[in-house]
Amino acid sequence: MLCRLTDLPLLPLVLLTVAFLFPSAPLPAQPPPPPQPKLWLYPGGAIGETAVLRIDDTLNPGVNYVLGMSFSMTANHYSLRLLPPVTLLTAGKFGSQAKVQFLMPVPNTSALIGTVIHLQAATGGGTAWNYSFALTWALATQNAPGFTRAVPSSQSVSRSTVEALRDGTFLFTGGVTGQYPNLPTMTDAIRVYDPKVNQFRAAGKLTTARISHTAQELRDGTVLIAGGNESSSQTAEVYDPNTAVSRKLGPLPYQLSEYGTVTHFIDPMMNREYVLFAGGGSWLAPSAAAMLYDVQTCGFVRLPDMGTGRVDASAVVLPGTGAVLITGGTNGKTTLASAEVFLISTRRFHPFGNMTRPRLGHAMMALDSRYVIISGGMDSGLRHFDDIEIFDTVTGAATRLPQRLRVGRSDHLMVPRPSGEILVCGGFSFHADASRVAERLTVAGSIPVRPVPNEEPAVSFKAGKTGSVLGWGGTAMHYLK
Repeated sequence: MLCRLTDLPLLPLVLLTVAFLFPSAPLPAQPPPPPQPKLWLYPGGAIGETAVLRIDDTLNPGVNYVLGMSFSMTANHYSLRLLPPVTLLTAGKFGSQAKVQFLMPVPNTSALIGTVIHLQAATGGGTAWNYSFALTWALATQNAPGFTRAVPSSQSVSRSTVEALRDGTFLFTGGVTGQYPNLPTMTDAIRVYDPKVNQFRAAGKLTTARISHTAQELRDGTVLIAGGNESSSQTAEVYDPNTAVSRKLGPLPYQLSEYGTVTHFIDPMMNREYVLFAGGGSWLAPSAAAMLYDVQTCGFVRLPDMGTGRVDASAVVLPGTGAVLITGGTNGKTTLASAEVFLISTRRFHPFGNMTRPRLGHAMMALDSRYVIISGGMDSGLRHFDDIEIFDTVTGAATRLPQRLRVGRSDHLMVPRPSGEILVCGGFSFHADASRVAERLTVAGSIPVRPVPNEEPAVSFKAGKTGSVLGWGGTAMHYLK
């Protein structure tokens, strides 16, 4: 039977929901967003392959853009095919300082076919994304928000699990040490990155070396760390940032798998704090197992299984309800559109409607205790989605919104910003370099964000407690306030 949360309090919706679910509702007066030049490259492919560049410059239709072209493994010349109304100004040989310039005289959509490795505005007014392996581009104004380069990340430790702390710092735990040709070794190191001073500091050690584990800050500021590969998969500990000491907990009811969901929530009736672990495993062997960590007793309890095994599902707590919504994922045979809700009052999972399409690796964010916004994801055929929908937790029904992401992506973040916008960043896509392409969702649509530079890629992102975002990977870290 479909569970209905008809007793959930309905809080005021954010502007995005009001505008598109209730179009007749009056909207607060807002100044129109400033026009933004946009430049996107589709459909992408490997370096050396052909791609199509689409330009839509509403800010300055007469601006000159400079486009540097790549060369193939067998020749160092590039070739172009220009479609009107783009005018070719100069052309040359790649490897020298020669550039290819083209001019779009009027606001229009035009196409350039070639292989792109670098783009910049020839005149003031724009900053372009550098190339990616999938050839994805966007052009944002110079004063648009964007990531700033932070301290170089330590190349001696990689694949750490990162958790944002309430004081604005970021906790890096575990990971592996060693670089090719040396074999990687799991580490018990704990480090804290403080964006205010742009520095790392050592912050103690785990009780055991871990990789692919989870880390969740609790209400008292301590951090629950659980699972990992090999011998650590059925162990857990609690780390105290104030003392830099971690203490071991009792064993987990089962080995904690990767690609499951971890959700921290408060039971509003009893004011008790919990962390819910559900699903995970691999696409070949998805798990329906679930367990609950009771912060008050420091103990883990095995729960009845979910209705189906789920890998790469998404979960979100519904504020003030003691309920956790879990959607999508794959059961090993097909991508799922179905949803389940976990109720702390019953300590069970209940069937709970469907999304508008099957998804895995999608992002979810609660707008209030009733409505949840869902974006992106992919299917089992690795087809990435750029659509957005609203899930109603009273009716169990979903509604597709007219806005779309700039780039179809999976395993990305949606972060509420103090401005009321939603920042979308990170993730993966076969048609775009989603890790560098960030965007801001507004009622008016998506607005580009200045990207992470290509020569200093960020492959992982974590949201801070105040709408900030940290990206890391490669040779540097990047921070968005």
